[in-house]
Amino acid sequence: LIQHTFTCALPMPKPEGEGVGAVLSERVCLWRTPMLYAQQLDLMLLLQRICEHFAASALSIDHTRSLDGVRMAVPACIAAVADVVMRQIATDKPSRVCVRLRGTHDSSGYTIGAAELARQAAAVPVHTPELNTARTCALDYFA
Repeated sequence: LIQHTFTCALPMPKPEGEGVGAVLSERVCLWRTPMLYAQQLDLMLLLQRICEHFAASALSIDHTRSLDGVRMAVPACIAAVADVVMRQIATDKPSRVCVRLRGTHDSSGYTIGAAELARQAAAVPVHTPELNTARTCALDYFA
């Protein structure tokens, strides 16, 4: 269910600058809409719990090569969603962490490096097109 939600049901975040702020465009990123601090906090807590459930379920079954692709792609998708949520500046009470993570005109922000994920993704087979598409979108987001 978690795999289906993050690879099929939810749209993946778009890279910074790609369709951000576009009015009524199909390229607009759902995750970059203005949000309140409470909404941001709730989303991050939910993503943490979902990731914990996914890790518990994925690591409790027998290890297979095809499952490695799932174990790698789904957390990458969750990390991309968490990253875009954390980079939003809340409209009511901006978090210092979010402001620092995004960066200001005085300093650059921080990001997650995806080089190791890209290297491993090249070697691990993925047998479903939606999982492959989601993995590619996560790599594009972090690129």
